[in-house]
Amino acid sequence: MSVFGAMTTGVSGLKGFGGALNHISENISNVTTLGYKRVETRFSTLVTTSTSRVHNAGGANIKPSFRISSQGLQQQSDVSTHLSVTGEGMFTVTDQLPVSAITSYGRNSFYTRAGDFIVDQDGYLKNGAGYYLQGWTTDSSGDVINTSQLAPLRVTDIVDAPMQTTTIDYNVNVPSGVPQPSDVDLYNSTSPADALDPTHGAYGSVFGPNQILIYDSLGGEHSLSMYWTKVPANRAVGAGSVFGNNANPNKWLVSIIPSSSIPGVTIETEFNGIGAAPQTEARELGIEFNSDGSIAGIYRNESHNVYNTGAAAPPGIAGWSSMVLEPSASVDIDLVYTGGTYLPTSAQTVTIDFGTLNATSGSTTQWNEPDISIRNFLQDGNPAGAVENIDIDGEGLINLNFDNGNSTPRYKIPIARFANYNGLQLIDGNAYLATSFSGDAFYAAAGDNGLGTITSNNLELSNVDLADEFTKMIVVQRAYSGNARVVTVAAQLLEEVTAITR
Repeated sequence: MSVFGAMTTGVSGLKGFGGALNHISENISNVTTLGYKRVETRFSTLVTTSTSRVHNAGGANIKPSFRISSQGLQQQSDVSTHLSVTGEGMFTVTDQLPVSAITSYGRNSFYTRAGDFIVDQDGYLKNGAGYYLQGWTTDSSGDVINTSQLAPLRVTDIVDAPMQTTTIDYNVNVPSGVPQPSDVDLYNSTSPADALDPTHGAYGSVFGPNQILIYDSLGGEHSLSMYWTKVPANRAVGAGSVFGNNANPNKWLVSIIPSSSIPGVTIETEFNGIGAAPQTEARELGIEFNSDGSIAGIYRNESHNVYNTGAAAPPGIAGWSSMVLEPSASVDIDLVYTGGTYLPTSAQTVTIDFGTLNATSGSTTQWNEPDISIRNFLQDGNPAGAVENIDIDGEGLINLNFDNGNSTPRYKIPIARFANYNGLQLIDGNAYLATSFSGDAFYAAAGDNGLGTITSNNLELSNVDLADEFTKMIVVQRAYSGNARVVTVAAQLLEEVTAITR
C-alpha cells in the first residue's frame, strides 16, 4: 500500500508542477500584454490518513492565484486616449454596443486594466482586445447627469452648436498727436446710400479698419469694420447736440461698417431698437477723451451720418444734433439680416464694450502713439464645430475640443472597485468578470474614496517579472524531475515485489 501511495503521490506532484509550468508559460507569453496580471501557483496538501501513529501520503493540489491588485509598470504614449489607472480600481468595459440610448450597470459589463483605447470607425473608445470603454454622461459643467447609468463612450458624433455673438470687448489706443483735419468727407451718398468710400474725400485722419468677425444664430460669418476719424475743426455743431464743442481736439468718430460673407445677404443696423429706422450703412459713435487719455463719454448717432454730403443730411446739422450720450463705455448695436435664403429669423443685438469711463487701465485710451493699436479684443460666438481631439484629466473627465475653438466636458470615466480583486474571473481579452468571490463592483469617480487616478497618454504594462518567472521555472523543473524519480523508484520496488513470486 505504501509503495502504491508513493507512486500516486509522485503522479500528483507531476500534475501539480505541470500545472505550475502551465501558469509560468502563460505569464511569460503575456509579458508584453498591456494590463496583464500574472498568475501564481499555490500548492496545498492532499491528506488521506494522518494520525500520530499512521500517515499515508496523499500528494499535492494546486490552485491558481491571480495578482490582479498588483500594479504594473507605467509607459508613456503619444495617444491621448491611452489610459492607465494609478492605484486601486479598474476600467469598466463592454463587448456590445447599446441597442438604446441607456445601458444599465451589470449588462455585459467587464473589467480591465488594459487602457489602450482608441477612437474606432464608429467613434467609440475601444481597446486593442475589442472592448468598449463605458462611462457617465455629464452636463456642460462637467457634473454627472445620472450615476446609475453607464454607456459606451462615443465621442465623434457630437457637434458643437453655433452661438451668435452678443458681446465684443474692444479696447484700443488712438494716437493723441493726430491734428484735427480742416474737413473730411467719408461717405459717398450715391452708391450705395451712405456707404463708406475709400476713394471719396480726404483720409488724412482716418485710422483702421479694425475688422471684427461676428456670428449669427445659425453660425453664419459676418464682420464689423471699425474706422476711427478725428473730428474736423470746422464742423459746426447742430442745435441740441450733446457732443459739445467740436473744436475739442480730444474727440473722435467711430464708424462701424457691417458686411456679410454670405452671398446676397445685407445687414441693416440700428442703435436704438430694430424697426425704427434700420439702414444698410455705417453707424457712428462719438467718443470724447479726458486730458489723461481716458474715455469721458460715448455718444451714439441715431440719425444720419455726420459726414454724409447728401441732401437728406446736410453736413454739420442733422447728424451732429442726433448724438445721444450713453450711460457707460459700451453701446448696443442691433443687426437685421436681409436678402438671400440663408438667414436668421430674429434680430441680433451685439454689445460693443470699449472699457470703463474715466479709466486708463483695461480700457480704450488716447495716448501718444504713432498709430492705432488694439490692446484687448475678445468676443463670444462661434460657428458649428466638429470634435477635433479630446483631453482626459486625472478624475476621468473627458473634454471634447472642437474645431471652432470651443472645449466642453461630455463624459466621465468611473473607476470600479471590488472587495476582492483577486476573486475576479479571467476571460478572453485580458478582462475580468465579477464573481461571488470578488463581490459586486462599486463605482466612483477617479481619486474618490481612495480609488486610483486616471492618467492619459499612458499605459499600464504587464506585472510579470521575467527574471522571476525563469527562476520559478528552474525550481519547477527540478521538482518535476524529483517527482518523476519517485514514480520510477516506486515502479522498481513493485518490480522487486513481483519477482518474489518467481
